[in-house]
Amino acid sequence: TDILVTSHFAACDSFLRRGVRSYQVPTVVGTTDEMKDANTPVYNTIGSWVITLNKDKKGNLKNTSQMYIPYYQTIREQVTHHVELVTSFTVYLSWRKQVCNVYKTEIDGITYYLLSNHQYFGRDHYYGYYDDLERFAFFTLAIRILIKEINFKPDVIHCHDWQVGMLPCLIREQNMYDDFYRDIKFVLT
Repeated sequence: TDILVTSHFAACDSFLRRGVRSYQVPTVVGTTDEMKDANTPVYNTIGSWVITLNKDKKGNLKNTSQMYIPYYQTIREQVTHHVELVTSFTVYLSWRKQVCNVYKTEIDGITYYLLSNHQYFGRDHYYGYYDDLERFAFFTLAIRILIKEINFKPDVIHCHDWQVGMLPCLIREQNMYDDFYRDIKFVLT
């Protein structure tokens, strides 16, 4: 099963706890029991769920899971893992067009795609800005473009929180005749 998880705060929190110097947590977290034993604050976040879902009881990879998150300034400043630029493309937002630079890293067997645009994500906080709707419209549209750009057709796209809640509707309405997007299932939480 191929799973794509789109998220922002919970996934970013989980990513940061695994990828920065300022948190003291195990570098490999495979099961819920291990997370409980480690008393790590990532327990019950969406990132922990993906890691648990991605591995069997022995810790072997059993699914292809990818997480797509904004490349926030907070992450950019603190990440310690190797991050590579994989692609760039233009996202059209009706009244303007913005470039999306996409970076990739792998942590604990999960591939993270970090979607970057300095105007939208080069800020001190995750959200709470006057243009949040525009910022996350950009993020949602960029995800739709990216999965086709990298040729990753997931079985399930898990859209976590309101920031990406329109992705299923956009794909169903605007890409209904495109074979690439056909048969993708969605879960919203």
